Amino acid sequence: IGNSVTSIGDYAFYNCTSLTSVTIPDSVTTIGNAAFSFCDTLEEFVIPDQITSIGESAFENCFHLVSVTVPDGIESIGKNTFAYCPMLTEVILPDSVKSIGNGAFAQCHRLESITIPASVTEIGWGAFRYCTSLTSVTYSGTEEMWNEIFIEEENEVLNNVNITYKNELLFVCISDAYVFGKKVFNLDRVLVNEYLDQLRVSGYITLNRTAGLDMVYVNTDRTPQGIMREYYEKRMR
Repeated sequence: IGNSVTSIGDYAFYNCTSLTSVTIPDSVTTIGNAAFSFCDTLEEFVIPDQITSIGESAFENCFHLVSVTVPDGIESIGKNTFAYCPMLTEVILPDSVKSIGNGAFAQCHRLESITIPASVTEIGWGAFRYCTSLTSVTYSGTEEMWNEIFIEEENEVLNNVNITYKNELLFVCISDAYVFGKKVFNLDRVLVNEYLDQLRVSGYITLNRTAGLDMVYVNTDRTPQGIMREYYEKRMR
C-alpha cells in the first residue's frame, strides 16, 4: 500500500484468501466496511496508531486471525467487526473505545479473555454471542461502573465470566472542590486538569469526566503515593 493512500475502502481486500500480511502506511487513517473480510489466511493484524475509524465487518470471517492490536484513538468497535474469527483468543481494547457494536465478536469460539476499558458505555446486541470459551474479562473501572454499562440482549456469557476490576476511586472533583476521602480542597481546576491529563497519558490513572464532575481512578496495584513517586522520578530523568 503506497504512502499516498489515506483510506482503505469498503471491500478493498474482501475475500483475498491468500493474503497473509499487510503493511499499512502512516498516511492511512480509516479502514472501510468489510475491508479484510474473508481473508482466510490472515493470522495477525496490527492496526496502526494513526487509524481512527474501523468499518463494520472489517475483519469478519478471518478464520485464521489469531492476534489483533487495536490502537488508542479508536472510539467504536463496529457491527460484526471481528465476528466469526474462531481462532482469536485474546483482545485488549484501548481506553479510547466507548462502544462495542452489535455482533462485534460474535462466534469467536476460542476467545478466552478480553480487556474492556472504563470508557465503554454500551455493548451492543450479541456482541459476544456464542463466545463459548470466554471466561475472563478485565475491566479498567469499578464494579459500580460496570453495572452502569448498557448491555443489550444476547450477551448472557458476560453474566458467567470472571470479571477483574482493575481500578479504584481515588478522588472526585465537583466544580473546583476536590474531595480526597473526607477532606475537601479548593484547587485551581485548570492546573489540576493539566496534571491529571499528564498522569492519564502516562498510564497511571483513568478519568471519567462528565459536566462539572471528574472521577479519577487508579490501578489497585499502585498506591497514590507510589504513582506520584514514580511519576516524579521519570520527570527528573
